[in-house]
Amino acid sequence: MQTSFLTKDEGFTRYGIGPNDRCRYLGRLWDYSTEFENGVVLRYVEEDRPVEFEPLEWREVARKVEIGILEILYDYHTERNAILRLQEAKIFELPPRVILRARMGSEFLAAEFDVYDTG
Repeated sequence: MQTSFLTKDEGFTRYGIGPNDRCRYLGRLWDYSTEFENGVVLRYVEEDRPVEFEPLEWREVARKVEIGILEILYDYHTERNAILRLQEAKIFELPPRVILRARMGSEFLAAEFDVYDTG
C-alpha cells in the first residue's frame, strides 16, 4: 500500500495501513487488525503477552508519522519481503556466545540420536 496525501484544504495527510503492513509504534511492533470509517485498529504483535489493540484515527496516524512516533513498514508480510529478510539474516551477526551455544546444542543432539553412526 502506498502513502497517499490529501490536500491541505482537507486538514490532514492520510497514510494508508493495510493487512500486509506492520507498524513500529511506542517502541513496539503492531500489525493491522481492521479498518473503521475514520481510522485503523492495530494489534500488538508479541505472542507471550495479552492481546492488545490500539485504535487510531487517520488524523492521529498522520500526526504520529510526521513527528516520528509511528513508522509504517509497508508490505512487511509479503512473500518478497519475507525472502529479503531471510537473506539479510546472517549467523555471524549473532553474538559469539549464541553461536557457540547453538553449536553445542546441535552437537549434543547429534550425539544423543547417534547421527554420526559410530556403532
